Order: sequence, then C-alpha cells, then structure tokens
Amino acid sequence: MTILKVLLFFVITFSFVEIGLRVPGLVYTKENLATTFYLMKILDRINPMWVEKENLDPYSPPFEVFANIDISNEARLTKINTLLRKNISQKFESYDFLKPEIFKEKTKYRACVNNFGFRSCTDFKALKKNSKSFRIITYGSYQAFGHGLDEKYTYSSVLENKLQSKFKKNNIEVWNSAHHAATAITGISHLKYDIEHYKPDLVIFDFGFVDPAVLSDNYFPYVMHFSPEVKKMLKPILLALNYFISKSVAGFKLWNKFGLAKVGQNIINFQTSMNEFLDIAQKANTQVIVIKQIQVDLKRDVYTDILTARAQPVIFIDADDIYKPVYAKYVSLPVSDTFWLNEVKPEQLAILQNAHNFRYPRLRLDFWQINEYGQEILAEALTDSITNSKFVK
Repeated sequence: MTILKVLLFFVITFSFVEIGLRVPGLVYTKENLATTFYLMKILDRINPMWVEKENLDPYSPPFEVFANIDISNEARLTKINTLLRKNISQKFESYDFLKPEIFKEKTKYRACVNNFGFRSCTDFKALKKNSKSFRIITYGSYQAFGHGLDEKYTYSSVLENKLQSKFKKNNIEVWNSAHHAATAITGISHLKYDIEHYKPDLVIFDFGFVDPAVLSDNYFPYVMHFSPEVKKMLKPILLALNYFISKSVAGFKLWNKFGLAKVGQNIINFQTSMNEFLDIAQKANTQVIVIKQIQVDLKRDVYTDILTARAQPVIFIDADDIYKPVYAKYVSLPVSDTFWLNEVKPEQLAILQNAHNFRYPRLRLDFWQINEYGQEILAEALTDSITNSKFVK
C-alpha cells in the first residue's frame, strides 16, 4: 500500500510539473517552448535510428562518432583516419533524415567518395601537388560536408569555383574531408596524414556542432549512451524511453540535463583538440581558417579564447557575422514543401521564425543545417578572406 501511495504521489507531482512546463510564461517563454517541442519532434524520429538500424547508407545514422579525448594516441588517430576514409570510389544516394519520412523522396541527394576518400564525384589524379598549385582541405561536420545537398552546392565546391574564377587559374583545389557527426579529433587524425601525403597550403577547421554532446566514442545523450550489445538487449526499453522523452517536456528536460552533464569538460576537450589541430598546421607552415557555424551551441569565446592566445595568425569566421548583413536579400526566397518549417504547427511558426535559435530560416535546409544559399554566402566570405590575406599569389 505504501508503494502505491508513493507511486501515486510521484504521478500527481510529475503531472503538475509537466503542465506547468507546458504553460507559456510559468517557467519557459513561448519561444523556448516552441523550440523544445520541435526538438522533441526531431529527436523522436532520429534516436530510434541509432537503436534499430543496420545502416548501409553512410549519410544517415548510426555514424562513427569519436570523442575529443586521447588526442596524442597515434594508434587511435590512425584508426579514426582509416575508418572515416574507407568508402573510397563509391557513389551513394541519401536523403535528409532530419526531415519527416514523408519528404524522403523529395530530399534525396547524391554523395560521392573519390579514390582518396574525400567527398567528390571526381577522382584525384595524383598525390603530389603541382609546384604552382594551391591546395585547400576542408575539415568539419555536417555543414562542411554539405548534408542534404549535392556536391556542387557545398561551400567547398563553390569556393573552388570562385577562387579559380577570381585568380583565373585552374590549379586551385578545394578538397572536402568533412563527415557527418564529426568532431575535432577527426580533423586531427586526417590532418596528420594529409600534411604528410597531400601538403595542403590552407586548411579549414569547421567543428563544434556535435563536440559538446559526445560523451565517449559513439556515445551520445538519449538512447546513444549504450554500447551496441547493450542497445540490442535493451532495445524495447530504449524505444520506450525515447517515446517518453519525445512526448514529455519534463522528461525531455530531465534527460537532456543528465545527458549533457559533461558539457563543461567536453568544451575544454574541444579547445584542447582545436589547439592541437592548429599546432599541427603551424609546424607544417599551413595556413588555417576557423569557422563557427550559426547552430553551434558553443559560444564565440570558446573559439576566440584559443585563437587570440596564439602567436600564429588564424582567420576566424563567425557565420553570424556574414549571414546577418546579407540575409535581407534572401527573405523573399520561396518556401518549398520540403522546407523544414513546413512541419511546424501554424501557431508555432511565427514564434520559431523570430526565435534566437532559428536565425536566418531561409538559409536553412532543416532545423540544424544550412542550405545552398547559406553555403553560397559562406563560400563568398571565405573567398574574400583568402583574397584579402593574399594566400593565393
């Protein structure tokens, strides 16, 4: 009887808390609630992919994810580099898994991996650079890869075209070495190999999107806490848990707080990894551009604290700084039926479009990623930075 009373007390208390969290103004603003509900909706369809799926598509979950730890372990770095560049000379057709399943056919995109393991539908002819060539390699996560976009729309491809046109040269190369769910340690693992074999003149560091949330290798918050063996054994429980945190604001907030308990240490690990990446580039006399994307949870000073303390000059681009001045001309862009805001309830749409976390909605492919217009703006800013810094002679 005592157990039943305790259980009843818990249910009643939790119900009051849940109702209170859902009423705008009591705890959260309308903006916070709209953002929370939309996050719950997205995670409800993404999390089960990490539990259920035997994945043959390398561009939808589950992914190989690595925490920013043990960054001096050469064996670990070699393993990461090898794993993430294993699908050489292959072509894939994927889709934007961040959107609802009903948009799967409409969000298809083509992604190729060339003979060197980079995102490109064109094989590279030689390892060695021409003496007059200028080689740029982009390292990063979803945005740098160009999630949901054909290759020609990625900022790496656009940047290469712009630089070749600007300098009237065909010997400017921009290679895309980004991956879905990549963290800074993947950049370290690739850069150590690439410096030796490909001799880049300039590298782009575009990490920070998932770094705060990665608890350990292949361990994310929510249902990703567990090893593959445990996930298989606990699959029904994990799916039930996912259902609960995707329907309950209180459950979502509680699990989110628990899952992100190590964010502080993860940020320190990210800064340490970024420093290591910059050290490797500096020793090879390779120039660096660091990018902070708009949907990164890391604050600007997480980047600038590291960059300003270094003797090596590094170009820093905060996407907010480049999107804000030019966004006005994009507000008239049509909203297609695959646009991410179309799945939002009408009463939440206006709130989300003006919310702090939803800046520049027409430059977004979905809730987190930038579309071809956002990629174009970023490529333009990179072109200006490279030109003004006189990297290319």
